[in-house]
Amino acid sequence: MINYTYQSVLAPYIQGLLNEKHTLGYTYNDEARFLRRFDQYWLENNGDDPKITMDSLEQWRRQRPTEGKRSQSHRIAVIRQLILYMTGLGIPCYIPRDKIRYPKPIVHILTRPEITEVFRYIDGYRPVTYLPEEKAKKPLDFMRFFG
Repeated sequence: MINYTYQSVLAPYIQGLLNEKHTLGYTYNDEARFLRRFDQYWLENNGDDPKITMDSLEQWRRQRPTEGKRSQSHRIAVIRQLILYMTGLGIPCYIPRDKIRYPKPIVHILTRPEITEVFRYIDGYRPVTYLPEEKAKKPLDFMRFFG
């Protein structure tokens, strides 16, 4: 468990959310790091104003130049959790409803016959000594199993 010192006017709520998540068994370390960055953002952009509005979150919701859509989505989701925690305490806040689309990887799980074929190929492989100029002409074709 990572402990940061939060300094903004939202610090008690951030700490309360983290305590609740830890009590429920979540490590919440990455989220604590996002919340620390959000705490700094809040200090720099909103000062002592505890009211979370659409305008106060505008800069936070934007995609950073070095950030992918998945990271942006996760960063916003963490703040949404904070806001939901605060609204649960009776504090009115703007709840961002951003739906950021990003491609999800397509996973192929090998079947038993495919696994058997891969290992049969590997077990049957016999290295051949080529002259250096011939090595480039004869690459292994592992993709024949997955094509």
